[in-house]
Amino acid sequence: MLPARNRLSRLARLFPLVVGLAVLPANAQKLSEVVAEHAGTDAYEYVEIFGNPSTSYSGTRILFLEGDAAENPGRIDAVFTPGTTNGAGFWTTGFLTSTLESPTFTVLLVSGLTGAVGDDLDTNDDGTLDSTPWTTLLDGVALTDGAAGARTYTSTVLGPGLGGSTETPGGASRWPYFRDTDTSTDWRRNDFDGEGLWGPTGTLTSGEARNTPGWPTTIPVEDYYASVDPTDATTLRTTLHALIQDHVRYPYTAGTTDTWDILNQADEDPANSANVVDIYLNQTYVKISGGQGAYNREHSWPNSYGFSSTGAIPYTDCHHLFVSEVNYNQDRGNKPYGNCTGCTRYPTVAYGGFGGVSGAYPSDSNWKRDPDGNTGLWETWNHRQGDVARAQLYLDVRYEGGTHAVYAQSEPDLVLTDNTSLIVITSASPAYMGKLTDLLGWHAADRPDDGERRRNEVVEGYQGNRNPFVDHPEWAPCLFQGTCCAPAAAPTASNDGPVCAGQTLTLSTPTVGGATYAWTGPNGFSSSLQNPSISPATAAATGTYYVWVTVGGCSSAAGTTSAVVNADTTAPAVTAPSPVTVDQPLCCGAFGGATGAASAALSAFLSGGSATDGCDLAPVRLAPQAGGVDATDATCFGAGTTSVTFRYRDAAGNVGTANASVTVRMYGDLNLDETVDPADMVVLQSFFNFAASPSVPPFGAPLEMADLTHDATVDPADMVQLQGYFNFAVTCLAP
Repeated sequence: MLPARNRLSRLARLFPLVVGLAVLPANAQKLSEVVAEHAGTDAYEYVEIFGNPSTSYSGTRILFLEGDAAENPGRIDAVFTPGTTNGAGFWTTGFLTSTLESPTFTVLLVSGLTGAVGDDLDTNDDGTLDSTPWTTLLDGVALTDGAAGARTYTSTVLGPGLGGSTETPGGASRWPYFRDTDTSTDWRRNDFDGEGLWGPTGTLTSGEARNTPGWPTTIPVEDYYASVDPTDATTLRTTLHALIQDHVRYPYTAGTTDTWDILNQADEDPANSANVVDIYLNQTYVKISGGQGAYNREHSWPNSYGFSSTGAIPYTDCHHLFVSEVNYNQDRGNKPYGNCTGCTRYPTVAYGGFGGVSGAYPSDSNWKRDPDGNTGLWETWNHRQGDVARAQLYLDVRYEGGTHAVYAQSEPDLVLTDNTSLIVITSASPAYMGKLTDLLGWHAADRPDDGERRRNEVVEGYQGNRNPFVDHPEWAPCLFQGTCCAPAAAPTASNDGPVCAGQTLTLSTPTVGGATYAWTGPNGFSSSLQNPSISPATAAATGTYYVWVTVGGCSSAAGTTSAVVNADTTAPAVTAPSPVTVDQPLCCGAFGGATGAASAALSAFLSGGSATDGCDLAPVRLAPQAGGVDATDATCFGAGTTSVTFRYRDAAGNVGTANASVTVRMYGDLNLDETVDPADMVVLQSFFNFAASPSVPPFGAPLEMADLTHDATVDPADMVQLQGYFNFAVTCLAP
């Protein structure tokens, strides 16, 4: 039986249960991240502190104490004066270049400093400070390589072994951002290769944290959920709530980073980074930073149901805020979500491969029933139903009453229900929203896609927490329906890539008896087939595909496979036939020429050639061309050499070419002397049938004529001259 909301007791709301997380006293400031070394040139060193948002900490100082045995341990190497924290409560030094000493050093956050750079606070280098020139020590952390003689000057020491690595940490981050037990368990090793920084590109692995100057720490997804126990609904809710609560809050509207900034990134148009795409109309809009525009901010859980104040933490929780077209947002109002047959259509526009059809219910339209409140209803269109459903599921688990551990601010108790009479405008707790059963159906039907996963990453980057139902859809039935399954291994997923654009990409997962399958992937792909295919595949199909296997109502974790579809930009490799020479005159042209119709050798040449292509197994042969004009068996090739271009086109439209030549020797060689004499005429007779009769002037023997063009053959220019002396009818001989 599913425990009633699994709240443990109202007493638990007064004394929040935090599994594995220490509660930070409000208004405390602390060191939250330090990077002294990373791969390559150390141009991205920095120190970060966390405190109250938009607060000046200029009365404090950050000290770096030398720790290497050969470098005067205890000496103050650097001092930094913090400024005003950002809207999230973080302040950072900015990037420093080769400024922070490593590998062993201690960082202290103090107030009332009277010491200066160069002061030696450990005169006998024994690891104990002989002087402490400050009023209050607020926080401290040390990094070390553990070498002999290395000294550290605080109780929290991070060395080889942190995060499961044997290497000396070059940087570290506090995770979660507020944890403060003064032990090494408060910290995670930063990715040494620079994951998260603007310059270097690293790869985050288990045990590491991203480099996140000015923002809350984020870690690998598998590490993020390590504390969650999905054994049953009670332990799952308890451990999951403990994980996702106490996130970083941002102002709704401010001169610092606010919800406009976060949503403009979270709902960014993947096809145009200057735009956003809204939740209901599916329209793309140029980004705005506030004020009145074509879009505004939709509270998917209406703020009138439990948190009407803009200062309330869920009011600015971007896991449930979405960019929305203004009129659709107004018409949705505070109506609960649910299936809405016989309702008024609110169509979508076609954009990004979705929307714009407006067929029979439910099609890809939104649907509304008036009035506002619990007798109204709003059904979100099919491509975004899962998005809003998972936002509601998140809020139900995230907000269970109690007090925020960092801001000491009370939070509402938000509850999903099918009993719409409970859904009323209130500022008290519990506050209700629905309809739960329909939302669970939307969650199951519209699985998380790449856009929603990217959104989850963006919001985590600002708030520090994730929506678990995007990462683990299988947890929803356990939490809300009592269908809890033993953790099932993710199915094996594979694909036959890489393939080329235009070919078929096939996805595969092993057969499981009695199972149903659900795939999602790039470019809005989804399928319920076991082994679906995409044909023809395009470059947009490149990415990670997810598959879930469900048996008896129990869904597995997602199996993944990364597919590559290469855009085909390479033309076919064409092989032209061997050059051909036609040695006798044939019937075409004013003075004779060669055609494929009359020459088997020339015809075979024109129909020759071949091509291969890395993506297209059968490139299409195009007509060869001579002088830019298609060459066929009817084409007349005159005397001399003509270049012929052989062409093949692949499925992507790339055309490859290769050239070969046709040489037509129209007449045999003459004796090259000053006149055309009987010996030359004998040669001419072998090619032409003509009756020679003297024309004016008369000729004697031998027949002497004007000089011809002196070259190896009698060509058309020569024939023009010959015509002036002889009357003959030129007829083509058979090949």
